[in-house]
Amino acid sequence: MLQIVRHATYRSELYRVRGPIRWDGRIPALYLSLLGRFFSTGHFAFQQVSPGFAVHVVESGRGMMKVGVTAYAVGPGDAFAFFPGCHYDYHDFAATPWRYTWLTLEGTQVRASLGHVGLSPVRPLLHLPPAGHLEELLAEIQAVYARPTIAASYAIAAGWRLIDALAGTDSTDVAPTNIAEAARFLIDRRSLEGWSVQKLAGQLQISRSALFRHFRAAYGLSPKPYLDRVRLGRAKVLLRRSSAPLKQIASACGFAGSRHLIAAFRKNCGVTPGRWRRGHT
Repeated sequence: MLQIVRHATYRSELYRVRGPIRWDGRIPALYLSLLGRFFSTGHFAFQQVSPGFAVHVVESGRGMMKVGVTAYAVGPGDAFAFFPGCHYDYHDFAATPWRYTWLTLEGTQVRASLGHVGLSPVRPLLHLPPAGHLEELLAEIQAVYARPTIAASYAIAAGWRLIDALAGTDSTDVAPTNIAEAARFLIDRRSLEGWSVQKLAGQLQISRSALFRHFRAAYGLSPKPYLDRVRLGRAKVLLRRSSAPLKQIASACGFAGSRHLIAAFRKNCGVTPGRWRRGHT
């Protein structure tokens, strides 16, 4: 959802999630609730007690950000974090007006996640590596958040992808379970819809390799075997409780056809679906 704010010294574009995110009825560990694009016209100055967690990524311009009694020079390539309850006084210079993106993070593990990349109330400034994919990630998030509705799974994945980008690496050790949980949530609830791993990665707006990496780190197997396991579980119920032909059961459980169902049974159960049915009815 897009909102535009105009002022004498700046213009802001706000892209936000509608309402708080819940995942299985609970507050997620981390999710991205807002992306804001800020364009100063010069002589911008503001101060506030931050109501939450936010990261400001400066694309151009220079200025000062002060928290407590400590002032920091902030320019292109810097990320500056705001923490709830801290007082911030910040301004840019007339000759070098700021253009930055700020991102609001919410969840139960925001402070710990920012700490993972070295950001804290006493160390709020991070110099980003020159070669990174943060700019592309922010553009992607902006495009998705401009839509009328945003999937909760994407908002959660976007939060963790931001942390990965701030760390300057696509390492697997930054909270892999949360992206994996988003993928598992979709598999558990939508496995009957003929989903593929590629489609699942697309829904989460991450690459197949990133999905594989995070899922395997969390659950010890890749998404495809888990997807087959869920579908097999439901196929077994139909085999045991009905006399429906294999082609119909395969379609009902999200397999591409009876050959795929038979192959999955042989691989996971060591027998064909027909033989399994005879032994369990």
